[in-house]
Amino acid sequence: YAAAKLDETPAEKADTNQRHSEYYLGLLGQLNGKLRGPAAREAIEQIEEEYENIRLAWSWAVNHEEMDQIRAAIIPLLVYHTVSHRELESAEVFQAAVDAAKRKHSQAPSDLLAKLTMTLLTAIQSQIHSFMDEDEEAQSLRKTCLEMAVSLPATLEKGIALMLIDFGYGLIETSDSLQLYWESLEIFRNLGDSWAAGLAHQNWAGIAMQREFDPLLARHLYQEGLEIFRELGDRFGMTLCLNGLAFVAYWIGEYDEARRLSLECIDIIKETKDPWAMMSIRLALGQIAVDLGEYEEAIRNYRENIAFLKEMGQRRLLAVHYDCLGYVEYLRGHYDTAEQLDLRSLDLYGQIGDRNGIAMALNNLGDNMQALGDYAKAREYYLESLEMLTEQSNHWAVTKCLKNLGRLSFARGEYEQSNEYYRQALQSGVQSERLSEMLEIFFGLARLAAQEQNLERAIEILALVESHPAVTREVRQEAEQMLAVVEDQVQGQLNGDEIQAIKQRGKAKDLSTWLAEF
Repeated sequence: YAAAKLDETPAEKADTNQRHSEYYLGLLGQLNGKLRGPAAREAIEQIEEEYENIRLAWSWAVNHEEMDQIRAAIIPLLVYHTVSHRELESAEVFQAAVDAAKRKHSQAPSDLLAKLTMTLLTAIQSQIHSFMDEDEEAQSLRKTCLEMAVSLPATLEKGIALMLIDFGYGLIETSDSLQLYWESLEIFRNLGDSWAAGLAHQNWAGIAMQREFDPLLARHLYQEGLEIFRELGDRFGMTLCLNGLAFVAYWIGEYDEARRLSLECIDIIKETKDPWAMMSIRLALGQIAVDLGEYEEAIRNYRENIAFLKEMGQRRLLAVHYDCLGYVEYLRGHYDTAEQLDLRSLDLYGQIGDRNGIAMALNNLGDNMQALGDYAKAREYYLESLEMLTEQSNHWAVTKCLKNLGRLSFARGEYEQSNEYYRQALQSGVQSERLSEMLEIFFGLARLAAQEQNLERAIEILALVESHPAVTREVRQEAEQMLAVVEDQVQGQLNGDEIQAIKQRGKAKDLSTWLAEF
């Protein structure tokens, strides 16, 4: 009835809609601060109660090209969509604003505020396309955004745009990422926006791990971000940083610390009820469980995530989980199941054009073929994977692939070739700092030493491997079994004290000393 009466007086209707839009977009702005602190859950619930009104207010402003209202609401709406994980809805909401801005400014904004608005909206679009696994479109938008941002002053809009440009999976060179990080961080610090600075730390920490494999730098940045978010009482930011710190601890073999951080993160997630954060922490717990040999626990975590990711339609992360699950089944000796999961992963990576993911799936298929004794097919998979990974400069994955080729060559009796692959793997592994991978390479070198009847050397290396806290359960068990066999072989040559001295020597050397010897 009220709507019908308003239709009878167009001027009054327009004025009412204008005031409605101003009020609810203004409410969104007022709640922006609460979204960044201890009252975030309360703010999210308040926005959700009024969300239909907020959507109507946004739509009215967009349809009437009310750029001042749109500009004021972009960052609060972005923060809300981020902390409440409405990424898919963001695509529609912000595309409408882009279209309105283009209509208003005839494709090329001229005044400063219009340029800032368009730059930020373009960055948001690039982030959304990355999330939706549309990398080609995301890359194009990144390029456009960077070109627009160069001449802009150091405003909050520019800082957030620069940070968002680097969202995703390595679509920007690492040196460029570092420049974007420092520029955005300087903007946030100068503006006194510690929340945004915390996000910048967290974002660059992720890049340090995903692309540079620098766990010490990543740990420092995550801790910086965590300190900021704890001071603000922002549990959303705290879960991001704790999850990152858990992954760093897992990466360098500190499994107890990784679990402790994961459980601390879960306690917070129970309060925030954040399904995406829970998905991330389950992935971390699954990976920790794999290295500890707790395969059923890993499978449970991966399968819970797969159900969630199917519902969300997130193909890249779904491919990652099929990859992880396939690897667990391979470790359990279920090679047919592992192959089917690897092929699913390969198909999903192929759909989104993720060459790094394709290479990892091929590497896992190579593991299966090697276990089944099809060495020719395994080599084919490994070499194809290695070629792709070398293009991507993925040091950890290159290390893993070279290690697998070393293991395959050993199984084929090609010992010189095996030694060459293992030594290349060590050189690559130094850059990724994945200790469990390095220890597996040393195990391979111990097998070569034993094959050459250099039994003292084999004992020394095996003592390092089986005693190191970062070694996986599977490799530790293999090392312990082999060490017992080799000790039996030298019983007539060495007494017990001499064997113990060799083992102690191997344990006493740090990895840098070992690396220098190879």
